[in-house]
Amino acid sequence: MQRKMSRVKVAGSINDCNANKNEKEINFKSNGVPKLKFNTGWEYAPAPESKSHIKLKDRYDLFINGKFVKPSSGKYFETINPATEEKIAEIAEANAADVDKAVKAARNAYERVWKKCRRQKEQNISSAFQE
Repeated sequence: MQRKMSRVKVAGSINDCNANKNEKEINFKSNGVPKLKFNTGWEYAPAPESKSHIKLKDRYDLFINGKFVKPSSGKYFETINPATEEKIAEIAEANAADVDKAVKAARNAYERVWKKCRRQKEQNISSAFQE
């Protein structure tokens, strides 16, 4: 079954009603919906992959207890750009001993600092409701 096609001319500029130079032709199906045109030769610009706006180090250590520390195993692994397969940096590989250090440091920080902050915040909220 063939559908009838109708042609409509549309001005290219909303502000200029006499835009004869900028008219575009749009094909509509008989139901009023524009017909899509595929494979019209659209070309896309390459994705910007510039690293000029950031500074990357060649190697990153573990961040434990507020400091960057070397992994106890001394091992690092490479991370790569998936688009170019270019090496970005080396990242420290944590083992069980490093995880234990990080958990102990986090627990200590919670007990010494963050737990008190939570109590203070709760007191501030409850006093705000009392007023």
